[in-house]
Amino acid sequence: MSMCRKLLIASAAVAALSAIDTAVANADDYIDFGTNQAACKSAAKQANAAGNSYSYCYQTGPGHYTLYYAD
Repeated sequence: MSMCRKLLIASAAVAALSAIDTAVANADDYIDFGTNQAACKSAAKQANAAGNSYSYCYQTGPGHYTLYYAD
């Protein structure tokens, strides 16, 4: 999978989270990114740039990454 496609998927995940954020108040979400650390960190950075929530990417196992997203 190309880097451009990975970033597009990460951007789509952030857009989906934004839609969820407006529909559900005070919801915490965990999004599995598998072994794609770069996409996980990119999605966290984009979500934090929005300013109305916080998120971070963390390693849940050997080479496995999950995005935590909270408003």
